[in-house]
Amino acid sequence: MAIPVNLQGVATPHSGKFNEQLSDFDNKQLLLAFSLGCHNSDFIKATLGIESDEQLFLLMAKAGLQMPVLPLNMTLAMVAELHALPCQ
Repeated sequence: MAIPVNLQGVATPHSGKFNEQLSDFDNKQLLLAFSLGCHNSDFIKATLGIESDEQLFLLMAKAGLQMPVLPLNMTLAMVAELHALPCQ
């Protein structure tokens, strides 16, 4: 089932548009994958050709996508780090 993503008129402040070498479908898929926690922000910014987290989050908001969730392995690693802290 495809999730509708409306990116009409969405442009990055840096370049004025998405990465021209990717299709609109690829750009939308990248944002959706980021929203679902499949890729980190550094990968998405580099692939789309944008420079800041602010630009990325503006694109997410404009597209109507939820902010990203942490991948399960990263969440579990953070929990393990917290449990490893000495209690005072």
